Amino acid sequence: MRLIWAHAAVRRWTFGVVFAASLVGIIVSNAVPLWYRVHGDRLLIVTSGSMEPKIHAGDAVVIRPLTAPELRVGQVVTFQAPESDRYTTHRIVAILKRYLVKDPGPDDQPRYFIQTQGDHNRTPDPDLTQIGSIRGIVTETMPGWGHWLTWAHTAEGRLVLFAPPLLLILGAELLSWYRPRLGRPPRKPHATPAPA
Repeated sequence: MRLIWAHAAVRRWTFGVVFAASLVGIIVSNAVPLWYRVHGDRLLIVTSGSMEPKIHAGDAVVIRPLTAPELRVGQVVTFQAPESDRYTTHRIVAILKRYLVKDPGPDDQPRYFIQTQGDHNRTPDPDLTQIGSIRGIVTETMPGWGHWLTWAHTAEGRLVLFAPPLLLILGAELLSWYRPRLGRPPRKPHATPAPA
């Protein structure tokens, strides 16, 4: 009897640990980016080492939107480079005022641009970036979080996170359905009266 109780306790403990670990993984991988977005920030994953040693590939960075007057040389910003659909996170090394045309007329107004450079790069980025292409300033770095968040949103990651609790629930249901049948006494065969 004690052995049966011990097995049941181990099963319950295993179920609780696996279910809790999977649930925490699912919540963290989805709720953390959402939490930052609700608070007006964004969580982005760094994919290159151009900002090492401060920011490594696989880190996650938190960016906060900012206005043009807040820009300063030395800030690390995330922007969309010209003719690119990807974001870049580099440091501002200069803020420049430039005309968009070679021979500006009286109606042309100069615009502000930033020149950026990765901390690990020897030279500044080849193109200037318009202020409007800046998505935000980096306010926080979360080392290694990018690797985990990327994995958690792959097909393999979703399978690892969602499969254990679903299988445990299914196993518990099957066990609860099968257990009462094990405890039932065998049915006695019905006696049929002998023909007279």
